[in-house]
Amino acid sequence: MVKAGFGKSKITPPVGCALVGYFEPRISNGIRDDLEAASLCLDDGKNVVFVAALDLVWVEKSVTRKTRALIRDLLKLPDAQVILHGTHTHTGPLPGRDTVNPFTDGFYVPDEYLERLPYMIVESLKQSYEERRPAGFGFAKTRVEGISFIRRYLMKSGMVVTNPTKTGEIVSPVGIIDRDLAVMKITDKDGNLYGLAMSYPLHPDTLGDTRISSDWPGLLRRKVEDAYDGRVNAVLFNGPCGDVNHIDPFSKGTRNPDIGEKIADALSLKTIALEKDIDTTGLEFIKFATTQLRMPKRKITKKDVLQAQTIVQAYPANTLKTFIAKSILAQSRNKAKYLSNEFDVLALEEKAAIFAIAGEPFCEYGMWIKQMSPYPFNMILENSNSFFGYIPTDAAFRQAVKNQQIQPDEFPAIRVSEAIGMEASYETSPLSCAVGPGSEEVFIRGVKEILKKI
Repeated sequence: MVKAGFGKSKITPPVGCALVGYFEPRISNGIRDDLEAASLCLDDGKNVVFVAALDLVWVEKSVTRKTRALIRDLLKLPDAQVILHGTHTHTGPLPGRDTVNPFTDGFYVPDEYLERLPYMIVESLKQSYEERRPAGFGFAKTRVEGISFIRRYLMKSGMVVTNPTKTGEIVSPVGIIDRDLAVMKITDKDGNLYGLAMSYPLHPDTLGDTRISSDWPGLLRRKVEDAYDGRVNAVLFNGPCGDVNHIDPFSKGTRNPDIGEKIADALSLKTIALEKDIDTTGLEFIKFATTQLRMPKRKITKKDVLQAQTIVQAYPANTLKTFIAKSILAQSRNKAKYLSNEFDVLALEEKAAIFAIAGEPFCEYGMWIKQMSPYPFNMILENSNSFFGYIPTDAAFRQAVKNQQIQPDEFPAIRVSEAIGMEASYETSPLSCAVGPGSEEVFIRGVKEILKKI
């Protein structure tokens, strides 16, 4: 019989570190709420798999590598599998220094914190292993409306831009939103509610201030746990939301704590209502499979490099134009033929599957998985195990070419502190995206292959 266990530990950085999520560092001056590692351990007697949600903007590969080594050695489980998922809060610290990005250059985080981070995460994993018990599992999903919006819009000019501010120029949103809230209910051997794992695709970027916070994912966990007087464990996995956020361009007040509260309230109420009607049964086995998706790199020509070098010399360092140029130069130094993206799947008998991929895929990627998956219940986790950047659809890349034809100087020499109101396609820009057209085909082929493995 499959056993399940939950664990939790604090991973809050010291006040004074830079917060990551925008182009310029915001020095933290307080703590709105603690960042946490919330873990779920599943064990069928042969396979042990940990899935941990971390209140971090992403997970660096070095952190994943160290955490995996620590927990396997600590628990004497050399074959244990570990998925580390970043909930993508924009009010947390730089999670490592593996990745060199122009928009994180100079962001301060204490070396001591980065050294301790894997050990803090392991506390959560270890607890979930020690707390595992025979369990029953049940699965359901429901739609949650009114809290998520496409953030890419077709404008009257023919361009597609991210989070437009010129609302009078908007023609229509471009993209598809997955508004399904997936809930996995776990009970103990006596049928008592033990924990709830939730998944919903939405950018955690509702605050934008200088206080450390887990944003709506942490608020949701606490609301669910408080609803059961602390007797129930809650974990939130963020789904593919590269082109989805909480911003309705036709409404004012895009960032404030009230929006996070609204999101957490909507999701917690739906979860609690749904849980009551979910029946649970024991499972006999779990399966795990992993593969590497070889995604095509963005093509950068010698002309692109020369032009970028000129821009860096000619424009101030804090302009969007310079950020783009520096990103082109940074990517040009990577001589690999492709970018490798770890793709994992955990199956719970034939009833459910949890998929994990690095980066920020557009919402459609998660929907494609659900369409191809033979499992009736699916959770898809973005920003897992390593940094990767945005993974747009091929249609988005085609539109990026059209943008350049309409406005060759798409990224102006304006000072920009965040990706709001740049009136350009942020997700396909070199600043945020290192892959190129064809990533969609590689991904779909990878889903088919890993489903055969599992």
